[in-house]
Amino acid sequence: MMVHVILSVIEVSLHMLVGMGFFIGVYGRKKGGVKVYAYLMAGLCFIMELYNNYYSQISLTAVVFFAVVEGICLWTWSDCKWKTSFSWCLFYNNFCVLCILPALILVGVDSDYSLAQLIRVENMLIRLYGCVIPLTFFLISRYNFRKIKGFLKIILSRYLYLVLAIGIFEWIMGIGLWNLGINGFSTHVFWLAILLILCLIFLILFLSIILLYKIAETKLHIMYINEKSIKQNFRLIMQEQDKIRKINHDRKYEFQYLLECMEKEEYQKGKDYIIEKYAQFKKEQMVRIWTGCNGIDNLLNNAGSQAKKKCVELKLETEIMESPIKEYDFFAVLGNLLDNAIDAAAKCDEGRRSVELKLYRANNITVLSLKNSYSSEPKKKKGKFLSAKEGREHGWGIENVKGIVERNQGRMDISYGDGIFTVQVTFGM
Repeated sequence: MMVHVILSVIEVSLHMLVGMGFFIGVYGRKKGGVKVYAYLMAGLCFIMELYNNYYSQISLTAVVFFAVVEGICLWTWSDCKWKTSFSWCLFYNNFCVLCILPALILVGVDSDYSLAQLIRVENMLIRLYGCVIPLTFFLISRYNFRKIKGFLKIILSRYLYLVLAIGIFEWIMGIGLWNLGINGFSTHVFWLAILLILCLIFLILFLSIILLYKIAETKLHIMYINEKSIKQNFRLIMQEQDKIRKINHDRKYEFQYLLECMEKEEYQKGKDYIIEKYAQFKKEQMVRIWTGCNGIDNLLNNAGSQAKKKCVELKLETEIMESPIKEYDFFAVLGNLLDNAIDAAAKCDEGRRSVELKLYRANNITVLSLKNSYSSEPKKKKGKFLSAKEGREHGWGIENVKGIVERNQGRMDISYGDGIFTVQVTFGM
């Protein structure tokens, strides 16, 4: 009896460590710390699962109950929505049950136990098998945590209802297999269980491959956008270098002219030339935008030129002196958003073509607020904005910005209506 108790403790501990621990590893602990009641709930959940595991080898009703309890527990522990934690718990718990089912059915075939007898029998093979399954999951997740973490976070954020649907399907399949053994199990039921579980695993792998392909496709498009942004940055730098070369080239002749004025004692003529050059310089500085970041300065001035060509009114209010994140990341965020805003505003009727950008800092928080007019309502597909540019379906620029903002622990809010599209990005929260 003591051995079975120890094995039950190990099985439940591994089961909760993998299922709940891995989920918390993906989403992180709740900001502000975990409350005492969350620890108490986790402890209560462990005791209930241990009791159920020891007195009943498997219970499909308990699986749903514990999915709800564990879902609430994870919701109190981590920064996620309740439906996300519940969907994960339902999928994971049912998948573990289906993995253990063949061992239970095999014992039933060998001993001629009925369903009622089998769920309460103390069998060492079933206990050991029940420990091996979560231990295998633990070792796989332990050595591939980074890859699985990224993949799982994408799946649970973008395809949550698919995970929930698979969890429900697993539960229904478990009920079907279990009902076949009400009057006793046979080898046919065993092989049917093996076949169905293999089909389910194949289905999950097939869907995972499709999702991985979609994720890779998204990353490829985002890399294309990043490459475009880098090329644009390089072009702006080359333009600035050309201006500097021209200024250095002209300066030689300017100094030569002033030197001749001094040698000929034509001081007034030299003074007039200096005044003229100073007025020209002052005029250029009034037009040019200065934020303190050379790359951003070049980008904003280039955006001003592009807006002028497309007859778009560009209003700028900048109060930042340094980039809140890596400068090339902030450059990509600002560049993508400005490109989209100017292109959208250019399609409006004359008099309505406007873009308004505000960059400021408040309490160590950097805020980028961008508003632009638009002519037709933005379209979305599966939560993603569709590009209004001809020949392109997805708005990869927005997706690229979202990725950069998330990677730098920022926040991005999008709203639109009454002909105005607004994007607000905050860093340093």
